[in-house]
Amino acid sequence: MPAQTGLTRKNHFLPKCYQEGFTDSSGRVWVKFANCENAKHLNPRSVGWERNLYVRYKGGIEDDKFDKFFAEYVEDSFALFCLRLMKTPAAGHPLPRGADP
Repeated sequence: MPAQTGLTRKNHFLPKCYQEGFTDSSGRVWVKFANCENAKHLNPRSVGWERNLYVRYKGGIEDDKFDKFFAEYVEDSFALFCLRLMKTPAAGHPLPRGADP
């Protein structure tokens, strides 16, 4: 069966928006793989993904509706929630005067 074109094939099981909360000033995260001795400094786009993880076959045809659902309804909302959370002062630790929550 020929592969469908235009499908999202690089499917993240660890959302990029989540990883961005752990990036350093270079925009990268440090990752320690179990099969490697040393940690690697990587871009979140290259971490926590698997090819065709959310591609499914329905009626003999490939589709990526799961990935599109996660992107549109889960990850976007989660990313906005994380941004709001980072701008909200922790209990007992108010933002500096003049800071915009």
